[in-house]
Amino acid sequence: MGLQANVRSGSQSSMHNLENLELNEVKPFKKKGKDKGLPHSNPTMVERNSAQPKDFQCKIPKSIVVKLFINNHPFHVLINTESLADFISSKIVDLLKLSPTHLAKPLPCQLAASGSRTMITYSIDVELHYHDIAEMQHFDIINLENYDIILGTPFLYQHKVLIGFNPPRVIVGLTPMVQMDGLDVIQISSLLVTVFDTKI
Repeated sequence: MGLQANVRSGSQSSMHNLENLELNEVKPFKKKGKDKGLPHSNPTMVERNSAQPKDFQCKIPKSIVVKLFINNHPFHVLINTESLADFISSKIVDLLKLSPTHLAKPLPCQLAASGSRTMITYSIDVELHYHDIAEMQHFDIINLENYDIILGTPFLYQHKVLIGFNPPRVIVGLTPMVQMDGLDVIQISSLLVTVFDTKI
């Protein structure tokens, strides 16, 4: 059973009451271990989650999304400076009937949330066109929700891309890509192993 607070939108007095609003949830108490066969004086347990709302709206700048062509098909692409790889959606691979390459070892992909990750098992090289850029680009394949493609730091580094948010702009400094070498480049290796025999 849950305790609910009804608040009229637009009521100024109700908004002031929200400063001390407490949200409480009541659910049946589950006995564990040795207590399962014993009667309990309090059959319910209250979980308390206090909250102090600050605002119902939050202003954020728009993400930088560009339009490019993959194998002569237009797609919307997110420019993401926090992504350590270039990703393409598995739906796009199926839509264009591409032939991905199966990785010898799956590569873990750590997501933004702590403890949340996925595995990369396929990659692909496709023909990419963006303004004066026309070349084969390597992508790792994962399930993307809101975007078709994500261009991360590999693409941005190889083309010396400059990004601005106010106003939004993308400046390509180099049309032919450069190799990722030097002190600013690190190598990520998979630590996965294959067990051929469990007995030694």
